Amino acid sequence: MRPWLRCNGSGSCQWGGVSAQVEPSGSTYVAVVPVILKALTYDEKRGACSLGSNVRDAACYVCWAFARAYDPSELKPYVNQIASALVITAIFDRNVTCRKAASAAFQENVGRQGTFPHGIDILTAADYFAVGNLNNCYLTISVYIAGFEEYTKPMIDHLVSRKINHWDGAIRDLATKALHNLTPQAPDYMAKTVATGMDLHGRHGAILACAEITHALYKLGAQSNRPVTDFLSSDSIQSLKGIHQKLSERKQYRGFGGELMRPAVCALIEKLSLSKFPFKEDPVIRTSKRVTCFLLATEAKEQLVSQYLAALRSPEVLTRCGCALALGSLPRFMIHNKFQQVLDGLQEACRMTQKEEGFTEARRDAATALARVCVTAGVRAQGSPDCFLCEKNVATVYEALLDCMNDYTMDSRGDVGAWVRAAAMTGLLDVTLQVAGSAPELLSPVICQRMMCCLAQQAAEKIDRYRAHAGSVFLQLLHSTQPLVLHIPHREELLSIFPPDGVESLNWNAASQAFPHVAQLLRLPVYQYHTLLGLAVSVGGLTETT
Repeated sequence: MRPWLRCNGSGSCQWGGVSAQVEPSGSTYVAVVPVILKALTYDEKRGACSLGSNVRDAACYVCWAFARAYDPSELKPYVNQIASALVITAIFDRNVTCRKAASAAFQENVGRQGTFPHGIDILTAADYFAVGNLNNCYLTISVYIAGFEEYTKPMIDHLVSRKINHWDGAIRDLATKALHNLTPQAPDYMAKTVATGMDLHGRHGAILACAEITHALYKLGAQSNRPVTDFLSSDSIQSLKGIHQKLSERKQYRGFGGELMRPAVCALIEKLSLSKFPFKEDPVIRTSKRVTCFLLATEAKEQLVSQYLAALRSPEVLTRCGCALALGSLPRFMIHNKFQQVLDGLQEACRMTQKEEGFTEARRDAATALARVCVTAGVRAQGSPDCFLCEKNVATVYEALLDCMNDYTMDSRGDVGAWVRAAAMTGLLDVTLQVAGSAPELLSPVICQRMMCCLAQQAAEKIDRYRAHAGSVFLQLLHSTQPLVLHIPHREELLSIFPPDGVESLNWNAASQAFPHVAQLLRLPVYQYHTLLGLAVSVGGLTETT
């Protein structure tokens, strides 16, 4: 036992191996419990990944053994600590194996010890299978468990100290959303303890957390007609106002870190605006005022659009991405009389050339922006191509989006072309529903046939997430009645394969459910080639299930 108690981060294998071998006895549990609680959150960063899941899994096993080794009276002084630690691991651990191990250990203690607070209620919400979905754990189960006061503050403390500065960006994002959802459970604690204690050491997560907590406090105050400033001290308000200025002065919007800081501060500004913060003459607000005045000038409007269009040919990927998304977000009056120029620029940015094969993110964002500007401009069959999506430019828009469906770019990250294909599928759905509702005569049989065939091909491919997205878009177009999408080939046969009342039960993410339906498309001559092409890609994949 003594060598094990001296493990202080010397290595994950040593931690995990000795943890799994420990057999607590009545004379040593006092020393064992603090170390096990530490092991339940052990995470050691190594390069682009981390070590420690084996340690946390072994620590869960030890907690499971506690239930069998000790009488309830012996563990009574540590019940709340062990229960909170296991709940935190069960719903917030990044590794699904550790979450399930913690849930099993919690269940064993509830069954044998019977002293864990609200044990049965928590087990009902966070059982072995429920904790398998990470989003569900962070955004739904955590809210229910935080309703029990014994767990509220430990959960909040863990998210702030361990998760908003986590090395995985997805975990940081989920943690900040979880803090938003947990704020109503302890608003004063969040405002006075959490929000004031955040600094910029873990800048990205801390800024997002400040944004989410502030907005949650605003929504809570709105229920009783209280402003958000009632929850926050003057120091906290000044700190929030100064975040942008500090980052700017420290030049932290530049370089690699700037990729995280810019969207984080934009999210902060959005949430503070939605929370109706009393910001007057703040640097960010003054900048916003200048931009607004700039946009109202006709010459400035044309200059800005031209500047964005020119930047679509920048050698910097992030510049192209930002300017494409900016074009896609412009209001209608900004692109009026310049719509065709915007279309031409975005269509060129969508196009893949051998020289620019590595600009995958830029092509993805250009495809997204192309659909957005079409929806913003509106559809008018006989309208001017400089103002509306019309008969003179609708074919080129579909040509650009459908060409994006053939982007199979590969790099060290894998099939990155799938990002472009997914954006194109979403764009096709938005544009088609807009056209079908406003000017259905613009949807030619040729366009509809090619679109549905490309979607069928994507619905037969190997990556579950993108297959599900393609299947969803395919069925939305097929089943749409308001508006009705005309000229879909073999509509009646497709409706027999995919009946509207069976959509909810079809899980496109599961290859065993999706492929039997997709294979039936081989009976339809129009869809045969593209379906076979998609199936061929899946057959050549590395995943056995596909």
